[in-house]
Amino acid sequence: MRQDSAKDKIMDASVRLFSQYGYKGTSTKQIAKEASVNELTIFHNFASKEGILLEIFACRLSLSDDFVAEYMSHLTYDVVEDLLGVSRLYHSRLQENIDLVMMIVKEFREGRIFDLYVTLPKKFKTLLVGYLEELIRQGKLGTQDAELAAITFLTMNFGFFIMKSTFGDRVTQITSEQYLDTSIRAYLESLRS
Repeated sequence: MRQDSAKDKIMDASVRLFSQYGYKGTSTKQIAKEASVNELTIFHNFASKEGILLEIFACRLSLSDDFVAEYMSHLTYDVVEDLLGVSRLYHSRLQENIDLVMMIVKEFREGRIFDLYVTLPKKFKTLLVGYLEELIRQGKLGTQDAELAAITFLTMNFGFFIMKSTFGDRVTQITSEQYLDTSIRAYLESLRS
């Protein structure tokens, strides 16, 4: 049986507490208690509360990078299927990190933590721009502005995700899958014209 290191326990406890109380509402004393470690152990491993969050992001973004790169290497250029797959991947990455996504949306607008967080949508945008540029080159899309098309795609997905995460089914009973299928087709229609 694998025993978590003190560093892992601290990160796991931090995510739970940040999700419950927010980053600003969580103290290192609370983290130490939740992780069953001495508060000095936190400072030995991370130097600060911000250091914990930066390490959590670095770990999660690294895993996301690997997964996204693997997915993007298997694109078929069947536009509907590829964009549905990218949307599902984007939603799954957001869902897996919902605790941190909501905390960042609520509490951070600048600084090192925000700068690290913003790397994920930037990477998605870069990959999507490359994909869309290839579709334009192949004559499958009429648009000439791949970055604008990529940003439209990302905001469409992010907006629906945040709405469902915030309000659940109180605004709409439409599922993510229904939304993705309909919105991707409408999105592609707009790019072809």
